Amino acid sequence: MDQEAEKKIFSSTLHRAVYLLARREHSAEELKVKLDQKGFDPVIIDVVIAKLQDENLQSDDRFTESFVNERKRRGHGPIKIQHELRQKGVSSLLIQAYIDVQSHEWTQIAQLEYQKKYVNKEVNNYNEWTKRARFLQSRGFTTPQIRASVIFINEVD
Repeated sequence: MDQEAEKKIFSSTLHRAVYLLARREHSAEELKVKLDQKGFDPVIIDVVIAKLQDENLQSDDRFTESFVNERKRRGHGPIKIQHELRQKGVSSLLIQAYIDVQSHEWTQIAQLEYQKKYVNKEVNNYNEWTKRARFLQSRGFTTPQIRASVIFINEVD
């Protein structure tokens, strides 16, 4: 392959990567997978991603912060967010830096989600409690966060 052809391939790979990043933040791994699916050369993909990281156009740190904040706004819990970040190739250290599972903030988010779904509806029996607990569990909250949310609502009622 001559140098001119290599430049064109690099340029088209870079163009596609910048296009994807302009739409939203992506993790390096997620960007790599998307470019690979489009048929770009894996060696050139690695070079392009390194260039984008050097120019601070792609940042796993920025992606993680943005992703966590968006999922919090949607009412997702820490367990679910951690799982999604792992799937997107974010390192465990970075995940731990942005998600403190023990933070009281998660209980508040769980309580808000619970209140939205079960506005002033009392828990009549254990089956109803487990149904509500499963709802919060599916949103990615821990058992202590779930217990605090259901008890919190019962005390208000």
